[in-house]
Amino acid sequence: MSSDSSLTHSAPSHNPSPGRSYIRWYVYGAIFLAVTLLPLTAPRQFSLPLFPGYAETVFKVLFATIPLFAVRAVVRLAPSKGRELRVITIVCLVAAGVCEIIHFWGTDKGHYFAGDVRWQDNTAWQLFMHKGILLLDPAYLPHSYRFLPDCVVAVVNRLTGDFVFGRVFYRFTANALLFAVLYCYARLYLTRFSSALVIVLTTAIYPVTILTYAGQFVDPASHLSFVLCLYLLASGSEAGILPVLVIGVLAKESVVVMAVCRLFYGPNRLKSAALAVLYLGIGLAVCVLARAAVNTGQFEYNRVSGVELGHAINNLKGYVQWGPLYFFTIGISMIGASLGWKYMDRPFKLTAIFVAVSLVFSSLMFSWLAEVRNLMPALFPLIISFMKYVEVEMRLDRLELGAKIQTVSSPQ
Repeated sequence: MSSDSSLTHSAPSHNPSPGRSYIRWYVYGAIFLAVTLLPLTAPRQFSLPLFPGYAETVFKVLFATIPLFAVRAVVRLAPSKGRELRVITIVCLVAAGVCEIIHFWGTDKGHYFAGDVRWQDNTAWQLFMHKGILLLDPAYLPHSYRFLPDCVVAVVNRLTGDFVFGRVFYRFTANALLFAVLYCYARLYLTRFSSALVIVLTTAIYPVTILTYAGQFVDPASHLSFVLCLYLLASGSEAGILPVLVIGVLAKESVVVMAVCRLFYGPNRLKSAALAVLYLGIGLAVCVLARAAVNTGQFEYNRVSGVELGHAINNLKGYVQWGPLYFFTIGISMIGASLGWKYMDRPFKLTAIFVAVSLVFSSLMFSWLAEVRNLMPALFPLIISFMKYVEVEMRLDRLELGAKIQTVSSPQ
């Protein structure tokens, strides 16, 4: 790390007392789970409107205001106020809107299963999967393990009577919050302007990451849980890590790798290791419980993640498909990150490396390498590292320009 204090980051100085933080995180997390998991108790009923008629419109209006207030609340975690708060709130909402429009026309209206007469478009497939996931049907592996996002959509669908609105609300809100938390995370290392550019660059890469999938609901919630863990670890906000991990695992189990990253933070290595083991154990236990609920206690290899032995070999053989996608997502991000690597601290570097390696390995073993949406969480720290390089270089350019101007203007 440079000795220049402007190149380092510090945790927010306005944190509440640890006891209150733990109570707030755990109580809010429990309430969130209690509400969102309601559809699992009566999945078929949640496909029907609860208040048909005028009330559905009222609920749509109410839900439409949630992203604005949620983003403003999150952005306040960064050292921002007044004009910056307003500007970044708008940037986050616009970025989420751009992602949603691209997703709607490129994925929802697309035909990932071209030639399959069962699906008019990807939306029809999503609705089919949605119903099976809420039933925790093992025929829908591995999607039925990741039921939390579908539960959120089901709750909104129940109140508004509109599945498409529920889907759009869920994705837009999760992505808007993702950008807000990403901004807070970036502000631990970067200036306001550079942090805003992190959102812009992430939005620019986003279309590439959704080219090769049919629109499963897991990613917005999964990506949000990743960036929340990144922020909580880097800011020293211990209270929120475990609730976010538990909730995130129910969206997609890969977020459990963030438990290991706890090992990289804090001056007390023994405490860091103990907490990492604790978080990892609880995260894995939640994964096991979810699989036990779906599989009624059976744990054959092909039922754990929905793939067969030899999947990794078949995955690698498709390099013609995933090679370019990898280069234009994590590849260019790693090249950019290498430029600013020397300015980042050790925990940041270890976290960035571990998350990237873990997600690539997870995609190889349990998913499809061509589905580069899985790599999105690895891009967050890499883009921040690149922006640190840009920030420092531009600062040096301004200093050099100022020195030249002073030399020219000084009397001879």
